[in-house]
Amino acid sequence: MTNQINYTTSIFLLVAALLCTATASANLNPALLGIAQALDEQDSQITGKAYTADLTLKVATEKFLIFSDAYLPSKEEDSNYQIAKWIFTPEQTQPLKGKRGTTCRVRFKVEKLNTQAPYSDMPHIVATILSIEPLDR
Repeated sequence: MTNQINYTTSIFLLVAALLCTATASANLNPALLGIAQALDEQDSQITGKAYTADLTLKVATEKFLIFSDAYLPSKEEDSNYQIAKWIFTPEQTQPLKGKRGTTCRVRFKVEKLNTQAPYSDMPHIVATILSIEPLDR
């Protein structure tokens, strides 16, 4: 009887862990998984490196740049937040206005990791957009 309970508990924990993992990366582009892992490990070796990812545009204005597949789950709440604070110029977002849902090739350079308080609940990177271009479908 004890073995059956342990087996059932083990299966439950395994399934729960897999579901949590699937949820954690459901809104995160696979190209950003390495950055997310570096945030978890507080690995500053990614600072100064350039990356390229094909991200789906959600909002592009002179003040805001948001991608729908660049979200991480919040550690304390049942919500998500952007993996990066993007540094960009209004000129970079001008051609993207009205193109919600468009996949864009984004080249960016990681400037720093924000993992300590007050960002410990929502660690993220600060990244400068080097280039951003819509991909034709």
